[in-house]
Amino acid sequence: MDPFDHPLLERGEKCGVKVQALKDVEALGREHHRNPLPPQPDDLSIVCFTSGTTGDPKGVMLTHGNVVADFSGFLKVTDKVIFPNQDDVLISFLPLAHMFERLIESVVYCHGGRIGFFQGDIRLLSEDMKALRPTIFPVVPRLLNRMYDKIFSQANNPLKRCLLNFAAKRKGAEVQNGVIRSNSLWDKIFFSKIQASLGGRLRMIVTGAAPTSPTVLGFLRAALGCQVYEAYGQTECTAGCTFTMPGDWTSGVMLEPLFPVT
Repeated sequence: MDPFDHPLLERGEKCGVKVQALKDVEALGREHHRNPLPPQPDDLSIVCFTSGTTGDPKGVMLTHGNVVADFSGFLKVTDKVIFPNQDDVLISFLPLAHMFERLIESVVYCHGGRIGFFQGDIRLLSEDMKALRPTIFPVVPRLLNRMYDKIFSQANNPLKRCLLNFAAKRKGAEVQNGVIRSNSLWDKIFFSKIQASLGGRLRMIVTGAAPTSPTVLGFLRAALGCQVYEAYGQTECTAGCTFTMPGDWTSGVMLEPLFPVT
């Protein structure tokens, strides 16, 4: 998209790669217009590059069938409790090259929802959430840990911490019994400010990429008053492999497969 100089063209030629500006590609499209050709399930959809966490980075070739299967698995798991709709708003702060982010954005788009993109500074994410008031929030454990630490840093004396922990235990007992709400007495006294700092409309959080501490996850499930799911996956599996079973809020357990196991 950005202008580039001649040395980049030369580097590309040495690697057998032809570098073209986006405006030139768009011009070629105008000159050689073709009617859209819908893809088949086995057609390549995305080459998504892994970060190389467990080895050398590689481009994972994902078909349209792969994407639709994982997309459908997510909907199947959540359809009884939190099916996406046109009123949903997702806040995007994870990298757009991340397969999990791309998949969940596709779910929202296909149900008529909206996507809001953060300013690019994670320190201003709370401001972005207050402005956007999202309903769906894909996160990573590091951010949940930061939220947890900030909440307890503001409870800056033993009495406040004791009361906060007591309220979280009472709400946590409700969560374990399948009651997810944000209008209890504990919410009004303790948790409403926390919920407002995230926009006040969250109804689903999905966390993945690494394990989340059961202490952190249990507290936030109580404090945020919304569905909080854990997911495990790999780029090679089009993001999600397994997912928290709705109603089972045991931390660290993801039993529900997102696609048929054969």
